[in-house]
Amino acid sequence: MHFHLKISLPNDMLAKVDRISMAHSLEARVPFLDHRLVEFLVKVDKKVKLQGFETKSILRKTLGKKLPGDLLKAGKKGFSIPIREWFKEHTFDNYINKLSRLEEVGLNSKIIKDICEKNKNREQDSGYFIWMLFVLDKVIFEQESRF
Repeated sequence: MHFHLKISLPNDMLAKVDRISMAHSLEARVPFLDHRLVEFLVKVDKKVKLQGFETKSILRKTLGKKLPGDLLKAGKKGFSIPIREWFKEHTFDNYINKLSRLEEVGLNSKIIKDICEKNKNREQDSGYFIWMLFVLDKVIFEQESRF
């Protein structure tokens, strides 16, 4: 808890929430960081806060009673980047065309082009695969230019 309060929250999580909310003109609130609540929970025994392997036990047993059961059982969902959608846009055409140079390392440029076209036409979703190709391209051809 000390690590989260002193390091993780101010230097990582809260900074990201602050930046992304300001970038999109949103007002964000962090309701469970009211200083009175934090000061109280620091004093609560960890056996109460963490029962077995169940995290957020206090929250689940108090406010959780007012929430649908499916919501309480749902797994974590991070903020996703719309990478699959990006590669469907025409603005990436020049970059996608550069992927043909991966043929120099043994990849079939016709297959790469076909995958990119199917992604762009929404026939199949290959955004993450195309991203990996971009990374591979950068690693291979950036390394060559350094020597």
